[in-house]
Amino acid sequence: MQHIVNKGLLRVWKKKTKCLVKFHLLYTLTFVLIPQILFAQESTVIDNQTTIYKIKNYILYEDKSNQTQINDLLIDSLEHSDQTNLNIGLSYSTFWVKFEIINNTSEPSLLLDVKHPTIDIVELYSYYPNKEKIIVQEISEYKDFAKRKHNHPNYLFDIYAPKNSSVTCFLKIKSNEQINVPIYIGTSITTLKSIIDRELIMGMYMGIILVMLFYNMFVYITLSDKIYLYYVLYIFFVGLAQLSLHNYTYKLFWPEIPALTRYSAYLLPSLAGVTVTIFIQKFLKTKEGTKKIHNILNVIIGLFIISAVLPLLKKYHIGYQGVQLSTAAISFFGLYVGFSRLRDGYKPAKYFILGWSALLIGALMYVLKDVGLLPYNFITVNSMQIGSAIEVVLLSFALADRINILKEEKESAQAEELKQREENQEILLKQADTLKYKVEEATTELRNKNNKLEIAYLRIEAAEVELIQKEKISALGLMAAGTSHEFNNANTSIQLAVDVIELNTELQEKYDHKIDGILSQASNLEPQLTELKTFKKEIEYNSIKGDIKDAINKANKGLKKIAVNTKKLKDFSKIDNEGWVITNVNEDLINLSDLWKSNLGAIKLNLDLNEQVPRLNCNAQMINDCFKSVLQNSIESIKEKNIPNKVGEISIRTELIAACIVISFEDNGSGMTKEVQERAFDMYFTTKGVQRTGTSLTIVQSTLMAHSGLVEIDTKINVGTTIRLIIPMEKK
Repeated sequence: MQHIVNKGLLRVWKKKTKCLVKFHLLYTLTFVLIPQILFAQESTVIDNQTTIYKIKNYILYEDKSNQTQINDLLIDSLEHSDQTNLNIGLSYSTFWVKFEIINNTSEPSLLLDVKHPTIDIVELYSYYPNKEKIIVQEISEYKDFAKRKHNHPNYLFDIYAPKNSSVTCFLKIKSNEQINVPIYIGTSITTLKSIIDRELIMGMYMGIILVMLFYNMFVYITLSDKIYLYYVLYIFFVGLAQLSLHNYTYKLFWPEIPALTRYSAYLLPSLAGVTVTIFIQKFLKTKEGTKKIHNILNVIIGLFIISAVLPLLKKYHIGYQGVQLSTAAISFFGLYVGFSRLRDGYKPAKYFILGWSALLIGALMYVLKDVGLLPYNFITVNSMQIGSAIEVVLLSFALADRINILKEEKESAQAEELKQREENQEILLKQADTLKYKVEEATTELRNKNNKLEIAYLRIEAAEVELIQKEKISALGLMAAGTSHEFNNANTSIQLAVDVIELNTELQEKYDHKIDGILSQASNLEPQLTELKTFKKEIEYNSIKGDIKDAINKANKGLKKIAVNTKKLKDFSKIDNEGWVITNVNEDLINLSDLWKSNLGAIKLNLDLNEQVPRLNCNAQMINDCFKSVLQNSIESIKEKNIPNKVGEISIRTELIAACIVISFEDNGSGMTKEVQERAFDMYFTTKGVQRTGTSLTIVQSTLMAHSGLVEIDTKINVGTTIRLIIPMEKK
């Protein structure tokens, strides 16, 4: 930005002083005394149109209040700074640099070049005492790049100075980053030519960066080795960081986003630091070396990340110091890590040391140039790019050498493997015969053992079948005992009825015989009739027919009861339905309760049968055997428990739960201890002594497993036991 103030300074001071009487005094002070003071300062003289001059003669002012204006400097009201050079560093203050230029050439158009393009705000006040005017130009990172007069990242200011004239310049500087103000001036043509030369150098540097980037990307795609990907990322962000250092990112990538330009001064160096640290970890294999070194590198990565975040919290100076500290740490510690890994025998570390040293030397020369310890020339000005380019190339050589090393290691490993294979083959050939003999011997022994095991298994299987048959016979015996009791009751009724019929038939025959005798003596009937009536009364002849009829009815009832019990026994035993059939579980449990009544004694049996339970496709004989076994266990459990004032009770319940029929047998018997419950399904385990074989629950479990079901036991000692038979509607 440029604006011209013609004779305006006088009017400004006139308004400020508000004293017309002192007008001539102020005029004399401003335009006579002050110019004399200014001209007394040593000037930068431009004698050659083809030379660029560095501003070495200057006065530096520090404005800690950030409120000083140009008129304050014209009257020299601001104290001089103690800073001896223009590499100021980080500061919250505004700085003013005053210098004088005398142009002795015939070219009036001069160009001032501030070669530190990352300063936030730079303003140039060109003071012409003879013409009584001040020209102000402003360039800032707070404005779009397109608003600059010169399409270049550097701060370029036009100064008009005819031959043998002088210009007093005041350069105002304000920045949140490092403040370094290398000021150069020359004719416009010479300065622009110098800028073009520098851009050519930057272009060559970026060309090297791009060539290395695409080359290593190609190698990564070809070999799929992640180390090349890490190196590509490192090259990419180092290139961006270098562009950002010269503010080319502002010009090329985000010219309309000034805020991003200011933030990139923190972000891009931090990303470059993170990627280079990760590359060092991967390339030098620090994780396989010293774990402490690897962890320190992780800490440095964390410092870079924190430094990139702090500016977002408006902690600009702390963030920039963090970037500087982290960069210094990785610079020197990276070199130490390289020597450490080389000492460990890791050959690629030598290339890393050379490349890293070139980068450090370039950075050191660049810094020494700024503080005046090295001359300002082509090498020192471009030392950072030169060192970085050498480092990138040498690290690419290191990666290429790494391929050769890996190839040698692979060939060596293959040779060693081949040698080992030959040795192993010889060993195997020697062992083959011995092994063959041992295998045959072991095979024979194993065959004999298998034969023995098979015989033993067949014996166990036969014994198991025999035990199961005994268990079934025992259960059938209990059922037969109960059923025979019912049959005996019915048979007794029939026998009594038959005896009554025989007795009454005999009496009737006697009565008929007596009648026949009387009829044969019909001549004297009266005494015979009297005797017949007496006999008829004695034998209760009139009740004979009724007794015979009652006896026949009782005999019929007994026969019907026998038929019913026989049917129940037949239905429950499923004698006509072997294998898998469709059965009604509720009806089978009702038949079981009827057939088992005589075995219950004083035990109360309750049936709670859910009518919604559907018919079940199962092996009905095996399932009913399970019902008998579980019911008998409940009966025996109650009989084992002494219940003086409480009647033993068994409840049988059916439910339909989640596509499964659940049959529960709950008793208030003696219950089971934990040890008994754990062994309840063992084949030969029993708590009944020698009278029982201990297979009932084993049979129940195997039967339920054959139906894809299971058995659950809930028990509490001296309280009772609940056994649940869970049978899926569909076998899995």
